[in-house]
Amino acid sequence: HRTVVTGGEPFLVENIEELLRYAAEQGHIINLTSNGILVRPSRSLVDSVAMFEIGLDGPDEETYTSMRRVDEFSTVVGNIDELSNMGSVVRVTYLLTKVNYEKAREMPRLCSDLGINMLRLQRIRRVGRFLRNIDEFDLSEEEVRRAVIETREEAERYGVDLRTPMVAPIHYGTVHIYPEGDIVT
Repeated sequence: HRTVVTGGEPFLVENIEELLRYAAEQGHIINLTSNGILVRPSRSLVDSVAMFEIGLDGPDEETYTSMRRVDEFSTVVGNIDELSNMGSVVRVTYLLTKVNYEKAREMPRLCSDLGINMLRLQRIRRVGRFLRNIDEFDLSEEEVRRAVIETREEAERYGVDLRTPMVAPIHYGTVHIYPEGDIVT
């Protein structure tokens, strides 16, 4: 069974590591999505989770803090580095917005420096907290295209697998259409 653990933030659950270990023992292959702030890398956690997807919305402290509005860049980078050093599969997700899209091209180098070879650029989904200020964050198609092209060039240079889903809003959810032709609902 493939199990995706997401939230909110899964590490707000007090006994999350115990729950993940139990699920893994029952044969679940776990992918876990986190903002990376509360992750406490341990051998048990690494052995329980097949892949971590960590949100890192800036290649530097200033950009990250502008996006997340918390000063936790070094914490998240440290946790990603530690997970990578422990042999975890980690994919970094970068949410493209007006605040940070011009810095996206710097992410493949940071990923490479951290030993991470997977990066996903994500567009804003027109749901939740972004709806209040969508015009403050959302990019034009041209801005997205430019960020993807520039980031792809750097990803090739640093040997980072870049995923760039185009997000198409639909009435009852979201459809991701990947350049490779995969469609995920």
